[in-house]
Amino acid sequence: MSMRAKSDQSANEKVITPYQSFCLLVNTLIGVGILSFQRSIIQEVGPDAIWILLIGGLVTLAEVVILTKVMQRFSGNHIVGAVAQLGGKKKSQRSKTIMAIPFVLILAVIWFSALSFVSRMFGEVLITVVLPRTPLVVLMVVLLGVAAAVASNRLNVLVRFSEFLMPFLFLPLPWLFAVWVQEGDWNHFLPLFQVDWAHVFKGVAGSFLTFSGASVLFMFMGYYQQPQKAMQSHTIGVGFVTLIYWVTLLSTLAVFGAYEMNNLVWPSLDLITVLTVPGLILERLESAFLSIWMVTVFTTLLNLYGALVDGLMNGFQIKERYRPYVSWGLLPLLLLTAHAPTNVFQVFRWGEWSGWLEPITIVIVLLCLFLLSLLRGRQNQGRQADAST
Repeated sequence: MSMRAKSDQSANEKVITPYQSFCLLVNTLIGVGILSFQRSIIQEVGPDAIWILLIGGLVTLAEVVILTKVMQRFSGNHIVGAVAQLGGKKKSQRSKTIMAIPFVLILAVIWFSALSFVSRMFGEVLITVVLPRTPLVVLMVVLLGVAAAVASNRLNVLVRFSEFLMPFLFLPLPWLFAVWVQEGDWNHFLPLFQVDWAHVFKGVAGSFLTFSGASVLFMFMGYYQQPQKAMQSHTIGVGFVTLIYWVTLLSTLAVFGAYEMNNLVWPSLDLITVLTVPGLILERLESAFLSIWMVTVFTTLLNLYGALVDGLMNGFQIKERYRPYVSWGLLPLLLLTAHAPTNVFQVFRWGEWSGWLEPITIVIVLLCLFLLSLLRGRQNQGRQADAST
């Protein structure tokens, strides 16, 4: 093997620590939905969203636990390596690559869709709140261009970005508690347990869609330094994300109430505008909150973009030196897709479709891996039986 081949092979090997895996998962799960998720859930179940959101978090935890358990069975490989491992030693590398391509493509579709949706929603919020005269396409070019630049580097650069930006996620929590104490009304949490089971199911489904992004683990788990510790970091990560969403929901509901929430497009931004600082020391707190949200969305985009690029690189056996070409080559396609919806309501519907697509894809991929492992096990048993005879 040549020195260049060895360099390509080891460029991204085992660079993610347990803490960095926690950062990657948290920064991916907390995305564009943080500004508007309350409205859709409360429209379905009213104040009962307080406990239904927690059930959605538990469903997400179950999804992540199953995904982690399955991927841990493949000796620290990502999805491409897992399929290759199931292919056996006798098959050629080309055959294993062909087997992995359908898995890569189906995951690439949901990452591509999520990237387009997040970038479009980001632009819509900026135009509404901060930059009303700036063309939407300019904002999306800037955001996706920066993400493409970062994703064109080796994976350890993306991981360090996520680790560096992680502390910014803690900053909104004191503001949310301050608004809750200053302007909240505890009566807005009542009445509870008033919805039927059909609405409970819809509410749990809507809450579950809020936690989209766990599918990136199919790629990133192949680069864990200690995959045996992934369960702990992933569990804590989902718990932390659930806490942030829950506190945001409680604060918004306490201030506005379920009825007024139906009229708000961006409840989280409207929530921050309510906060007043004694002595008028600080003004326009929503701008500071939006800046923090920009950091959050940026890390979500980075992780999705990185997973998409790395999946295509590994699935089609593209050499490491071509990573920038793959990353920048996706940019015009993402811009065209993100600019396709004509209004923000179509974007919201697109987000719901994209949100449902991810868990369905995760289930399909996990079932395929399970069936392939069963088939491989039966083949091994048959060979052992033939050898004994």
